[in-house]
Amino acid sequence: MADHGFDLAAVQRKLGGHSVFAPSASAMWLLCSGSLIPNLLAEDEAGEDAAYGTVAHGVAERWLKTGIKPVDLVGTVELVAEHTQTFEIEIDHSMLDYVQQYVDWCTALPGDHFVEQRVDFSRLTPIPDQGGTADHIACLPGILVITDLKMGKGVQVFAKRNTQALLYALGSFYRWDWEYGFQRVIIRIAQPRLDHFDEWEVSRDELLEFAEYAKERAHAAWAPNAPRTPGEKQCQWCRVKASCTAFAAHMESLLAGVFDDLDDACSEEQVYQFIERLEDEFDEFTLAPAPLQTLSTSQKAKIYRWRKAVENWFKSLEDDLEKTLQAGNPVPGYKVVEGRSNRFFRDPSSVPETLEMLTGVPAEKFIATSVRTPAQVEEILKKEGGYRAAQLPELLEREVLGVTKPRGKPVMAPAHDKRAELTLTVDDVFDDLEGEDDL
Repeated sequence: MADHGFDLAAVQRKLGGHSVFAPSASAMWLLCSGSLIPNLLAEDEAGEDAAYGTVAHGVAERWLKTGIKPVDLVGTVELVAEHTQTFEIEIDHSMLDYVQQYVDWCTALPGDHFVEQRVDFSRLTPIPDQGGTADHIACLPGILVITDLKMGKGVQVFAKRNTQALLYALGSFYRWDWEYGFQRVIIRIAQPRLDHFDEWEVSRDELLEFAEYAKERAHAAWAPNAPRTPGEKQCQWCRVKASCTAFAAHMESLLAGVFDDLDDACSEEQVYQFIERLEDEFDEFTLAPAPLQTLSTSQKAKIYRWRKAVENWFKSLEDDLEKTLQAGNPVPGYKVVEGRSNRFFRDPSSVPETLEMLTGVPAEKFIATSVRTPAQVEEILKKEGGYRAAQLPELLEREVLGVTKPRGKPVMAPAHDKRAELTLTVDDVFDDLEGEDDL
């Protein structure tokens, strides 16, 4: 479209049937108007985790629609294209176990069920044919239940104020309210790989209030050169935040000038000004909208200088706040919870034989063996064989052992780093990165 400086039809073709106002990105475009269009034009960065989720959703869809556990899929491999990459995702028993928790949670619901159902909320958006595909919808008189399956295990997703699920709820409301007369809306998030099943309820009036908010925000996001409003939720998955001046200004404001030259100590007045800003702004963690601009390479480089200092500072803050909570003292907005843990056998040495006796599966199937890395082999030879460090390279580099050291992956370093600068071309790819312990 001319007003926006891009071809909407071309963008929609690139999206492959997904909506411009995607529910999955709604936390971003609802809170930051200026994020929608730049992210539509940016390259998709979806990777193997997204591909795993795509396959798991397909397994769940078949299971829910047929009512039969698809054990015949175990061992099969699906090819999933994500942007410029294709991933091989194997369907194994672990995937089925995770999916079953979601399936059981959904099938236990009363009412009429709709699986992988396309819903439309175009009445809220400035362009037609906008909606999304809800994983599972349950409808019964007066009650609408939306269940969204999340297969990620990195970031925990919560049901409360989940805008993606709320948009699915609105699309369902517009389609079936005439039949069921919804008064209660239940939002549920199933994240089985984190053993996380969350639920939150809103009233009919609250859902319709969200609809008015979403309509206003969708139209604001479609305005040419819409302002950017950085914040925790909207910036988390934004593809263009590395070049966003609003985000940089947001961080600079929070850190009270840490990106400036710090040769001189902060004055007492600067310290008081910083404390005042924390009192005024920290709870919301937002700034006023900023004009659409991008950072130059030199500006990015200047900011990046302070990465280590800022990361270390945040880590020290985290450690200090955790100690405060563990001492029984309150921290606004945070609490102590039980962290994730892994199962283990109390006596691993007896497990293979015991399992063979109990199941009939040969003991060797439960034993994994692997050769030590060259660095670990050197330590063993020094300790057990009495070798000196100077003797080891010649020994390990013998043809019969086949030790090799590939080139290191190109990484960014300060200009004063003593390593020689690499001259790279577009096709200069290092894809043999085995043995990274020696790099």
